[in-house]
Amino acid sequence: MKSKDPAEDELKLANELIGKPLNPKLKSNIMDVLNNFSLEEHFDLTNPPLINKYSSLDAWLKGTAHISLPQNAENIFLLPIREKDKIVQFVGYVRDTIPDEDHDDMTESFFILEGTCTLMINHEAHRFAAGDYFELPLNTVHSVKVTSDQPLKAVLQRNMI
Repeated sequence: MKSKDPAEDELKLANELIGKPLNPKLKSNIMDVLNNFSLEEHFDLTNPPLINKYSSLDAWLKGTAHISLPQNAENIFLLPIREKDKIVQFVGYVRDTIPDEDHDDMTESFFILEGTCTLMINHEAHRFAAGDYFELPLNTVHSVKVTSDQPLKAVLQRNMI
């Protein structure tokens, strides 16, 4: 018999295939990922999904299509979309650069929606484009240089420590 929660049904199937119950922590992590997929499938900026390496570019583009860079915006424009459980999310634009910075009170994750950039991480260059995701641990020196003709649009997620 199917439950009301499709994610719970998926876990029951996984348990049957493996032949033994899943570790509770692993089960919790799997449930979080499955629930996040559900949030992306029914995208709502009043309760946005957390970004991760499995985030859907199409879902985020559709969900943020109404957010654009104001003409009079400075180099960096951030629109808060979530502040809950020590996690803060923004949809942001960068026209040119973000100078070197590091953080000792938060980790940062980025999901690129439009444009391209070079991210310097501890003075090593990494190139990113729409659909790319990356995480920065604590105390990591980083800067951003936009490399596309258009401003960079991204989701910024800060996990406060």
